[in-house]
Amino acid sequence: MADYTVRFVSTPGAARAALLIALLATTGVPARADAQSAVGHRATSGEAAPGLPAALQSAPDDPSVAPGRDATWDLLAAAPVLHDWRISGSALKPRENDVSYTVNSTGGCTYVTAGDASTVWNAVPNLPDGAVVNTLRMYSYDTSGSNSSAWLTVYDLYGGFVQEFNVTSSGNTGNGFTDSATINHTVDYSVYSYLLNWRPVVTGSTMQLCGFRVFYTIPLLVPGPPLNLSASASSGTVTISWAPPSSGGDADSYVLEAGSAPGLANLAVVPVTATSFSAAGVPHGSFYLRVRGVNATGTGPASAEVHLVVP
Repeated sequence: MADYTVRFVSTPGAARAALLIALLATTGVPARADAQSAVGHRATSGEAAPGLPAALQSAPDDPSVAPGRDATWDLLAAAPVLHDWRISGSALKPRENDVSYTVNSTGGCTYVTAGDASTVWNAVPNLPDGAVVNTLRMYSYDTSGSNSSAWLTVYDLYGGFVQEFNVTSSGNTGNGFTDSATINHTVDYSVYSYLLNWRPVVTGSTMQLCGFRVFYTIPLLVPGPPLNLSASASSGTVTISWAPPSSGGDADSYVLEAGSAPGLANLAVVPVTATSFSAAGVPHGSFYLRVRGVNATGTGPASAEVHLVVP
């Protein structure tokens, strides 16, 4: 990106500092207009559930789509912050030994052949710490008049029940899927443990569990501190440059801070879209400079500070 130049007029005494404050505070390059776009979202359990777009929550399967992909997946994948964890139905196992079960011809769907169809089956979901779970989806082959049910259960670290999110199959429909799109839970393994459960309800191949998909978003982190900040002055021209952060989220823009003492930003706070900034005709003085990355989530921590003396 190009540098942005601001010209200063030398002014004696205290007026120089006032001029610097006024010019830097009003001449920075504006942050990108889309800097506040919904690149990511740090949801909490108290906020409204984002879920999935309404058009996707009950879209039917498209028979022209290759097996293993449902008709909505291409639309879901187009949202870069939406991820999913998947598991086939045959991976779930009943908790009790008095249940006999088998799998369909492809091996992905499972069903009860004998025993207690009310027994709960379970698997441990592999979800990233900090992910915000939006939707639990159950894939099934269901031609039974009764419906099976599933739930994502949240426990505390002592095994106590905290919360669960339910989804139920729809009988007499054949292949299909159903969603529970009211989830808005942030995964936190320091506080919770998780289990995915299924109860067949029906004995026989009229009720087959074919898999689950748990949709989640990864919250966008604020940028880490920018790196390698440097500043120089020559003949009244100041040049400042830095490198993007190597940690946290990507920076959409930056904020350059100038202060009259270490840690202060009392002279200017300037938005900049480039990784450099220059100004000509800067008056004599001592300046403490640092820069911060900015994205849709917020402003990150400051870079290492540099002390610049303009002779």
